[in-house]
Amino acid sequence: MIGTRLWWAMAKVRRFVTGHLYGTGPAWLPALFRVLYVALLWSRFGRELRPYRLRDDPWWLAISLAFWLSTILVGLGILTRWSTVLLALTVAAMGFGMGVLVGFYDWRHHHTWLLFYIGLLLPLTASGYALSVDAWWAARRGRSPRVEVPYWGLRMLALIATSCYLFGAWDKLQWTFLRGDRVAHHLMSTTLGGGWPLDQAWGWRIVFALLGSGIVALEFSLAIGLWHRRLRPVLIPLGVLFHLGLYLTLPVGTFSATICVLYLCFLDEQDLRWLWPGGAVRDDNLPVRSKSES
Repeated sequence: MIGTRLWWAMAKVRRFVTGHLYGTGPAWLPALFRVLYVALLWSRFGRELRPYRLRDDPWWLAISLAFWLSTILVGLGILTRWSTVLLALTVAAMGFGMGVLVGFYDWRHHHTWLLFYIGLLLPLTASGYALSVDAWWAARRGRSPRVEVPYWGLRMLALIATSCYLFGAWDKLQWTFLRGDRVAHHLMSTTLGGGWPLDQAWGWRIVFALLGSGIVALEFSLAIGLWHRRLRPVLIPLGVLFHLGLYLTLPVGTFSATICVLYLCFLDEQDLRWLWPGGAVRDDNLPVRSKSES
């Protein structure tokens, strides 16, 4: 009996892993992720890496030129296979070089490193077959662009979001957070101000305790549940609302938007068919819902 249950569990794990490693889907999803990632990089680093501000320092100027060259090429999808490698080398130089070795503090924050990790893994995605100059040029030369690409690179990126939620929830497994003290402290120091007598009102204590415990439960649920197709229609909207609340109440920068963009990496072909019936994949070998079925 135990052996049968163990075999059944191992078979489920094997199907789960192989399904994500060998899964495929429409080419526009990794392409959309590529474009949104470049927008996040420009939002986070565009102001401080403008070349005219760094012309007196050759090292910073080199980082700036490499950043703008690689992000423009990746954003437009020009030589995407190689430009994503150039972008990965650039963010590695920004993180390990300027952040760790030089000691530039703003680039050592874990929210910033989240963007760096994504850039390091971006070359693993087949993101150049749609929404790109490469795809347009291939069509101009008479070659039919690929409409279905492997998704294992996106799954590697999804692991980044999972690790953020797991370690974040594990770090919050403290009584001071679960009972709401840290939540109240952050809100009073950044949003509400210090004049609120929240520590003397039992009603507010209950609210903050529910918030603290609920945040931990939600982060554990997102870390595990986003990998299950039946839970994604519920968890993704909850996650978006959660990160919208963080963005509006705490100085999280691009972190909330980055995590929401990473939600794209959890989607599979059936999710896209549910979101866009009959139009997610243009492949004659795959079943497409007819108008009568929709």
